[in-house]
Amino acid sequence: MQFDNYENGKIIATKHNKQKYAKVCRLFMGSYFRIAMCNLKYKTVKYTKTHYQNAMSVEGAFANFRIREED
Repeated sequence: MQFDNYENGKIIATKHNKQKYAKVCRLFMGSYFRIAMCNLKYKTVKYTKTHYQNAMSVEGAFANFRIREED
């Protein structure tokens, strides 16, 4: 899958819903955590605007994160 490597970043967690994935990623060592939404139908990746400093804060946000149904 082409979304697995975010510019040599690291993916920490993944959720999926039909053709959409939400992933917690860290783009490079020392950067903030981000949540990325991957759409397999259109082959696009969008990041949320929020940056998370540590793993605990991004885990809490990701646990409550929902993937919107847009078709």
